[in-house]
Amino acid sequence: MEECPKEGMDRSGPRFLIVRFSAIGDCVMALPVASRLRRSVPGAVIDWVVDRRCADVIDTERLVDGLEAFDSRQEKRSRWTPWGLARQWRFYRRLRDRRYDFGIDLQGHSKTALCLWCARPERRVAARSTDRLARRLNPVRPWPHRAEHVVDQNLETLGYLGFATGDPTPILPNLTREREELRSGLPDRPLVTIAVGAGHPKKIVPIDRWRGVGELLLREGFAVAYLGGPADPHPDLPDAIDWVGALPLRKTMAAVSLSAIHLSGDTGTAHIASALGVPTVTVFGHMPPEQFRPYWGRGVVLAIGKDASLVPQSAIFAATMQHWRELRG
Repeated sequence: MEECPKEGMDRSGPRFLIVRFSAIGDCVMALPVASRLRRSVPGAVIDWVVDRRCADVIDTERLVDGLEAFDSRQEKRSRWTPWGLARQWRFYRRLRDRRYDFGIDLQGHSKTALCLWCARPERRVAARSTDRLARRLNPVRPWPHRAEHVVDQNLETLGYLGFATGDPTPILPNLTREREELRSGLPDRPLVTIAVGAGHPKKIVPIDRWRGVGELLLREGFAVAYLGGPADPHPDLPDAIDWVGALPLRKTMAAVSLSAIHLSGDTGTAHIASALGVPTVTVFGHMPPEQFRPYWGRGVVLAIGKDASLVPQSAIFAATMQHWRELRG
């Protein structure tokens, strides 16, 4: 576990384990749980188990005391080998030895449920369960409303453990260095960042559509920068900044933080922008926006049917310009 010592701070209070492995946006929507605990429970020790690909959204200076970041791809390849099973056993034993008072599974898959169960906190609860094993391993918080937002579901689950009050505003990593590194190369115009990728086919806006939106925004006088992972398509748009596959997660967060507006499908950068207070235009596909929309700040959601590819370029551009005019008053 990566220890994140907080010099001079009392850590004699209860010990908490948060289990949320992935994905990036879901980890951002889990930040209010840790943030409420940090502000409202004196001396709390807060540890988090997370996939290494998502770890950079979790602040290790002010928010968590320990971060157990693992490589899910490596774990998947070696899960049933003798050395893989031995590594898992050592991992679970290490968590159990920390003697947690409270544990909370904010993902609800069998793998996260097993992690929480093996850690054996004095009290444990899951926000949800997606399979039979998860339902059997840990108590699942009963919900009053299925349509409530995931952030509210997570906070209500924390309330089930007795921690229902306190400011849940996300405590985010300090991105000052990354912001300054990126800012020096940006034109002196309002920046619109566009994230081109998403984790599900029905969440993906076709790249030609994002290219067309970017071209129209450039004509309106905006600077445009495209974001994405190594496997995402490039926009091939002259005069736009192409950061697709070029930035690690912290720098991607910094780029979003520098934006006047952030455009994307239903993906992690939309939630990062929302938590940073950056206005968003988010194109939804098959997931219900009332549960998964960007939670904070000023955002516009576009949805037609159950596939993001059904939303036309003209609607994305019109919504962006209308949002910009409203933001400027």
